[in-house]
Amino acid sequence: MPVEKLSYMGMKDLKELKKAGVIKEPTERKFTPTPMFLPTDTGGLNIANVMTRESFIHRNIGIWLEWRFARVFAVIFGVIAIFLLTYNFVLAAVAGAVAGWLYGRYVWRNFYIVNLLGRRKLLEST
Repeated sequence: MPVEKLSYMGMKDLKELKKAGVIKEPTERKFTPTPMFLPTDTGGLNIANVMTRESFIHRNIGIWLEWRFARVFAVIFGVIAIFLLTYNFVLAAVAGAVAGWLYGRYVWRNFYIVNLLGRRKLLEST
């Protein structure tokens, strides 16, 4: 919006228009505060859970162990599947399926640990 310069004569005209009641002064509005957080019904549940290190470790140690060992066992079963190809095709297929399933579990656990648990805000207390 461009700003227009007002001359002395224009200011006089503006003053006369205000006196005549053509231009009205803006009235002050009464301040009405609005709450920052609206009240919500949580259904009796907590909004946030405070978790100690011990409860966090007990809850996630199995996931961490599976994440650490699933890839190793997937490679082992993959190598077993390759060796079984010369002896029995069905056992090789089973070993390959187990290797694929274990590697899939590793990928899911890697996503959970790195992307979800790794990006959590850790609030330390002393």
